[in-house]
Amino acid sequence: MLDAIFKIVKESIQISFLVAIMMILVDLLNVFTKRKLESYFIKVRKFKQYILSSLIGTIPGCVGGFTNVALWTFSALAVVEFGLQYLHLEQLTSQYKIVFLIVGALVGLLPESGPHLIFVTLFAQELIAFSVLLTSSIVQDGHEMLPMLSYLFKDSIILKAFNLVIGLTIGFIFYSIGF
Repeated sequence: MLDAIFKIVKESIQISFLVAIMMILVDLLNVFTKRKLESYFIKVRKFKQYILSSLIGTIPGCVGGFTNVALWTFSALAVVEFGLQYLHLEQLTSQYKIVFLIVGALVGLLPESGPHLIFVTLFAQELIAFSVLLTSSIVQDGHEMLPMLSYLFKDSIILKAFNLVIGLTIGFIFYSIGF
């Protein structure tokens, strides 16, 4: 059990270190360009601003994000590792593939991207099919749903229901053809 904890901590530290390096590189780029990139993109058309913000949004850029990544990474690795050792997760994932596809979709409804790491980890260890990961990825839209929930609750629910139906439909299609 102690070995499993050390393994999880080691992998979490490695991933967290990678995120820290990316954050430092983004800050260094900002310093070395003396904010010229920032002022350039403020003056350009909205389309270029959307492209830049999408690219920057893929890179963690604050301590809160870094902590969030570290904690979710540790949690996902811990769930999978302990599930393998104590819950016979290998047998569960092979016997209940459809259940995991539905659970992946339901977890995707959470307005948080962290729980999705569990399915990424399971797929990386070849414990779930691609269809499960795909379903979870389609339904899951992370933190961007949080502001919408506070302003347009009804529309948020409709959007999540739409994502759920599309995700499950595509997931079942991929499952039925063997992915």
